[in-house]
Amino acid sequence: MLIDKGGVAASQLWQHIQRDVLQAITSIQWPPGSGAFILYDEPGKRRGEGSNFPLWEALATFVARGVLWVVAIEQDAVSKSVPRIEKGTDGRALM
Repeated sequence: MLIDKGGVAASQLWQHIQRDVLQAITSIQWPPGSGAFILYDEPGKRRGEGSNFPLWEALATFVARGVLWVVAIEQDAVSKSVPRIEKGTDGRALM
C-alpha cells in the first residue's frame, strides 16, 4: 500500500528508494542459504491482526508532503523444522 501526499512518489529519488527496498526484500532468506523465506509454524497466531494503519490520518494535519509505504511480506512456507528467528524483548528480530 502506498499513500502519497504532495507527489513525492513521482520523484526520481523515491523511485530509486523504492527499487532498492524491493530488491532488499526479495533477497531475504530464512533459513540462510535456503533460497526461500520459511518461518517456524506458530499455531494460534491470527492472520491480519494489527494490520490497521491509522498513522497517516493521525499525521495528516502535520504532513504536507510525504509517503507512507506499507510492504506486506508473506513467507513462502511454515515449518517446524526451521530455526526460529530470535527476537528481543521489543519483538524485533535480533539479526
